[in-house]
Amino acid sequence: PRSTLFPYTTLFRSLQTALTLALLVGAGLLIRTMVKIAQVPSGYNTGRILTMSVTEVQSMSTWGSFHRQALERVAALPGVQYAAFAWGVPLTGNNWPATLEIEGQPPAVKESDKTALPLRAVTPDYFKLMGMPLMDGREFRSTDDDKAPPVAIVNRAFADRYFPRGGAIGRKFWMEGRDKPGTQIIGEIANGRTDDLTQSASPEIYLPLWQARAFSKHLVVRTTADPRAVVVAVERALRSVDPTAAIENVKTLEQIRDESLASRTFAMHLLTGFSAVGRVLTL
Repeated sequence: PRSTLFPYTTLFRSLQTALTLALLVGAGLLIRTMVKIAQVPSGYNTGRILTMSVTEVQSMSTWGSFHRQALERVAALPGVQYAAFAWGVPLTGNNWPATLEIEGQPPAVKESDKTALPLRAVTPDYFKLMGMPLMDGREFRSTDDDKAPPVAIVNRAFADRYFPRGGAIGRKFWMEGRDKPGTQIIGEIANGRTDDLTQSASPEIYLPLWQARAFSKHLVVRTTADPRAVVVAVERALRSVDPTAAIENVKTLEQIRDESLASRTFAMHLLTGFSAVGRVLTL
């Protein structure tokens, strides 16, 4: 009987060894991928940045005054370097899909002829706060509001795709047809992996938040030390402007970054654990 079982025992151990090796290889590849992700520049800073979702629930007539007062008070807090509102903080999935026509392309005959791109909206200090360098043109100003001509800032990927011969600054795009005033590109920023750290930068458009009002958006704060130390002060400053303001999802940008990679990190730990168990069983 023992000799009869021997071939099956040998086969079982061989399969066990092969499975363990496969798990080890898989874990190794995932670890290698995570190391590479950590080494690839994201295009923006993640350290010492606090984010929170802020919704001002009063009428739209008070929208501008709330946000301007809130930025002024938060930026004046001890330990705060910059403050900005943004619809489009990296790795949060915040943006809104839009279809538009871009200067130099044939006029769209039907909706499907238009270019689909995600839009984001930010206040003037956002790019400086995030460490996203301006490559050409100018940044947003406080005067880029609903009384000024519509403007936008694009990233290098947008400029390279739609204006490969250079000269994106001064060009226009239209979101409501070419019979309406177009939005002029006034600046170009460096690329950033804002949607997914594992993917190359894709074309991006940023609008001034003062022109593209967003009901719900993030307050982004860059601090001189641990950003969690200013949470209470920031919330107090916001509620001093509007006690009914909804403040949610208070996180550092490093936390958001880790959460965006959580599934890959979990898979890596799971494969490493299984391969360790398999290796013990084959001994």
